[in-house]
Amino acid sequence: MTVTEAHADARTQPTARTCPFDPPPEYRVLRENDPVAEVTCPDGVHELPVTW
Repeated sequence: MTVTEAHADARTQPTARTCPFDPPPEYRVLRENDPVAEVTCPDGVHELPVTW
């Protein structure tokens, strides 16, 4: 896998919140299915948040 391929699979963050006190539901899905997943921030930066 090349860097370009990895970035093509990145999810866009942040996602919309349904409650101001809870993280977005997509974070639960990431935590359960892909605890280290590449995401793209609004400024175009790619990062790897770790969820547990």
